[in-house]
Amino acid sequence: MPVLIAVALWFMNRPYMMMFFNPDSRMIGIPVLIFGALMIVAGYVIMSKIAAIEV
Repeated sequence: MPVLIAVALWFMNRPYMMMFFNPDSRMIGIPVLIFGALMIVAGYVIMSKIAAIEV
């Protein structure tokens, strides 16, 4: 779902998404995107562990 939102934002408001990649703000934009991806992966792992309850 977050990937679909990013693609939708890319097409609807490209200057907003380009703020992550501009040379002026790249030092903060790229790490923010990486941190967001890591948080998504961590959430998936934690939720799958919670859902794997043995009866």
